[in-house]
Amino acid sequence: VHGDVRDYKNLELGFAIIDEGNLGKILGKKLRIYLNQKVKRGTVFSLTVSYATFPTSDGLMWMGPSQTAGKQYPYLYSHCEPISCRSIAPLQDTPSIKSTYTARVKVPKPLKAFLSGNLTSVESDDTHNILYFQSQIPIPSYLLAIVAGNLVEGSTGPRTSVISEPETIEDNMKELSLLESYVEAIESYIGPYVWGFYKIVIMPPSFPTGGMENPLLTFGSPTIIVGDKSGTNVVVHEISHSWTGNLVTCSFWENFWINEGLDVFLERTAGRILHGEDYARVDIYVGYQTLIDDMKNFGFDSNFTSLTPILKGRHPYDPFSSVPYEKGFHFAKYLESLVGEADMQNYMRHYISSFSFKSASTEDFVNLFLEFFAHKKDVLEQINWELWLKGPGLPPRVADYSTHLVDQALNLADEYIKLGGDASPMNYKEFFDYFTNQKILFMNSLLNKVSSITPAIVQRLSDDYSDVLNGGNAEILAPWYRICISIDSCLLYTSD
Repeated sequence: VHGDVRDYKNLELGFAIIDEGNLGKILGKKLRIYLNQKVKRGTVFSLTVSYATFPTSDGLMWMGPSQTAGKQYPYLYSHCEPISCRSIAPLQDTPSIKSTYTARVKVPKPLKAFLSGNLTSVESDDTHNILYFQSQIPIPSYLLAIVAGNLVEGSTGPRTSVISEPETIEDNMKELSLLESYVEAIESYIGPYVWGFYKIVIMPPSFPTGGMENPLLTFGSPTIIVGDKSGTNVVVHEISHSWTGNLVTCSFWENFWINEGLDVFLERTAGRILHGEDYARVDIYVGYQTLIDDMKNFGFDSNFTSLTPILKGRHPYDPFSSVPYEKGFHFAKYLESLVGEADMQNYMRHYISSFSFKSASTEDFVNLFLEFFAHKKDVLEQINWELWLKGPGLPPRVADYSTHLVDQALNLADEYIKLGGDASPMNYKEFFDYFTNQKILFMNSLLNKVSSITPAIVQRLSDDYSDVLNGGNAEILAPWYRICISIDSCLLYTSD
């Protein structure tokens, strides 16, 4: 804050920047505003805070032209989750508080900007474009988002569109042509999409994460653009956040599973609607293996393996892992197994409608569940809430992931190892008909047994699946490259 702080009567108010010592190194400094008169609880008034950001702000990422697809213009994007919005704007930076906002953005021509709100008007002068935005639905501060650069937008449906640099827009729109069907699949389970439009920005090549669910402005990694729609499962996950996370938000970061566990539950429900039960079960298996690996890294008794970890002054990002995603999913599936699919769907719709535009805690979720299923006392008595929500370690009960598709992928990997590279398995061509998540499972299975992999096996795999292994699906290639590097065969058996 570099100027004054004024109230709705434009009277200057007192303010102080408070250093919190070691805690401040994590959470930042407090802005405390002293009002010039007593105000009753519930009174609505306005404050104007004059401030500026630093070029090194944690929440703003600046790319040079060389980091973009076009190589001609700079690029800006924000990333506020979990607590970096405080480096962009003086907001109460907690998911328990939601607000609407308006914004005026000025960018040099020919660049454009998009925000996590609706574009309301555009002006221009000789050198700049000036864009005005409004977020009419209250959102938590971590969903405040901006992207600016040489950007174009293309429609993929009545409510959906893709934004990217012009050099990649055609490929991106083709890959994401089914966006509308993804929205409709999730709507069919959970209820209407209330945000109006769904837009996804395919980011420049240097974008370092998979995606971010900003409302009206999902950020997506360019690695999801493969050419055969095999990388778009990430998009279904981000769309699901339109209900779980964006519309109903976790009240505190210790309740992060409210966002992510329920979101994975929605994502896999949509996967079942779009691709069938077996597809969803493969996803469950792959996700569970990731959960085991992450818990091994923490230690199974670690506080960070609980659905409600105690942060105690730690950065909310410290416990970040698959735990809130996967353990939260298994908790939701466990509840579904007790009450039945139809009643769980009814509860989820009731949960969304009850807390829409608000934040919810674990206690809110539990209390609403107890109230909704009060007539099923025999079911409620079976639930060990304490163990599920506060206990460390693996889920007390794991969702059913049994399917021949899992066995098929695991057996094929074992057969390659058994043959030692001397021959291909008789059924090796079945791999080409696998779902993408089966192919990932196959590669992960090989990686888990990398001590048994020889250069001859790598050569055999490279010959059998050259098109796939020289393709663009990052989730398949990541374990493949790790296998190659582990046995020092990377340069021999992969193309440039």
